[in-house]
Amino acid sequence: KVLENPGSVIVYDRSGAIDVERSEEGVELIHQAGQALKVAIDAAETEGGIHLRAVSDTVKTLSATSTKFCGSLARIVVTVMEQLSKEVCSNSDSMVGKNDNHSIIARKIREAQRSFQASLLSYIKLIEILALLKPDILPAVRDAYSELVAEGIMSKKRMKAYFASLPGRTSVKLAHDDKFDALPGRSSASVTHDLSEYPPVSLRSSNPPEASAMMKPVNVEDIEAALAEMLPLIAREAYFTAALFGLSSRHLDGRQKKRNFEAAKKSVDNSSQYFRYYMTRICGIASEMDAEGKKVKGDAMLSLVASIHLNESMDGYIDRHKKGGDHSLSLAYVRATILDLRKKVDKQWVIWVEDQIKWIRSNPGVPLNGKRAGIFASVARFPSYLDHVFICCKAGRSKDHSPNLAKIKVVSYYLQKMASALFASLNECAERETTDQQYASNVMR
Repeated sequence: KVLENPGSVIVYDRSGAIDVERSEEGVELIHQAGQALKVAIDAAETEGGIHLRAVSDTVKTLSATSTKFCGSLARIVVTVMEQLSKEVCSNSDSMVGKNDNHSIIARKIREAQRSFQASLLSYIKLIEILALLKPDILPAVRDAYSELVAEGIMSKKRMKAYFASLPGRTSVKLAHDDKFDALPGRSSASVTHDLSEYPPVSLRSSNPPEASAMMKPVNVEDIEAALAEMLPLIAREAYFTAALFGLSSRHLDGRQKKRNFEAAKKSVDNSSQYFRYYMTRICGIASEMDAEGKKVKGDAMLSLVASIHLNESMDGYIDRHKKGGDHSLSLAYVRATILDLRKKVDKQWVIWVEDQIKWIRSNPGVPLNGKRAGIFASVARFPSYLDHVFICCKAGRSKDHSPNLAKIKVVSYYLQKMASALFASLNECAERETTDQQYASNVMR
């Protein structure tokens, strides 16, 4: 009876919805029936005589029963997920209010996530049976689960409300760039400037008066808050996905573990798609050319500082105790998410650096004969840029904090590359045919 119609042992309320609590006994019966079916299939296949018509017919009958049973089971599981997601998201305690700050919104999302996941735990036995009898049906169930999370617990509306409530409102400012205060003559919320726009360093003064207006610090409050409040939520989602769909068994070989991690990553990537969308925005990453909706301009300086904070946040998600299982998989997923963001912010800043190197190599302000070039415009402005970098890196830190950029390979490498371009520009000007060689020899060299 249970194999023919597993829904017959599930309890429904008057509205036709599944009564999750009262159906626990039915879930146990379905679990037992599924195990018995697996034993019967294994016995028929391993005892031999499969070439005999009677044995072959028995195996075919059991296989057909298994296919029908698992199809019904998958529909029950997805129905329960849909129902629980709707109930949790419509709960007044989990609904985001207009006056809620980012901490309250983050707490509401966490509580909704826990409630949803706790309710699903009693149905994990059904997923175990699906994995036992028909593992190829699990990806569809997993996709349905991740879609429900993306449209419910971690929906675009919730993520948008959370990121818009952050102290600096970076996600809003960069999306509506022309409506916020900025430097005179620059209708932009971005703090990034081309090297040519920085004031030249004066030999008589280490702090030129015009520098303070342009060297605004980046807003790191939003990045710090989002990493502290949202990454644990993402880690929990990865942990639960791995546990629910059995993706982190300790007894698998390396190749299977990698496949399972990729499956979990695909699922959680979809579940957390709106978190990553708004996170890229507050990290100063420009929208893709073919992106839908509001286009966001990149902020290279914000991306540089975001890279540093992302690098620091990685430390909290290293599996030092080598626990393995779901715990290790969830930490690995968060590290992969951080690395993906770091690649994007580093790329954003590196593109800016390459553009500045092109300007440096154009030898701006240097006459053809080289005479009276003075301190090259690019050389005179580079220290101002470095000052701005340090101002931004120290934003939100203690007064005695001194950022060690040499520890971050990408930052260190490309700053050195800019410095090398300055020397290459000087050498090029000294060697070109139009330059007065006496001036080149006595002054430039």
